[in-house]
Parts: sequence; structure tokens; C-alpha cells
Amino acid sequence: MPKWVIICPNCKRQQTYSEVEDAALDSVRRDPVGTRTKPALPEGEKQKCPNCGRDIRVNTCDLTYSYL
Repeated sequence: MPKWVIICPNCKRQQTYSEVEDAALDSVRRDPVGTRTKPALPEGEKQKCPNCGRDIRVNTCDLTYSYL
């Protein structure tokens, strides 16, 4: 299942932020070259890295599409 991931700037480990919505997957099937719309994030959202424990400030530009 495709997902949005963030990468910890400290330990460089990838963690899942959320799964890609079904509506976004349908649009990719119709136009595989088109851009994928990233989810809207609240201002200044933080998550804790499960690997190193560091707080990560998550911005929309930090999200990466992953199908693995």
C-alpha cells in the first residue's frame, strides 16, 4: 500500500506518516505522470522518531511518497 513517509534528520530512518488515500490512488491510475497531492498538515506538527527518540517537526514539504 502506498504511503507518505518522513525521514528523521538525525538518524535518517524512514517512518510512515499516513497511507495514501483511495481518491489519490484513483487519480494516479488515471494519470500516472501527474503529481500526487500531499495531505494538509497542521502548522508546527511534531512527531517523535521511533528509532532515536528525537522530536521531528513535520512540514508538507518533508513528506515523501513511498510504495514500499
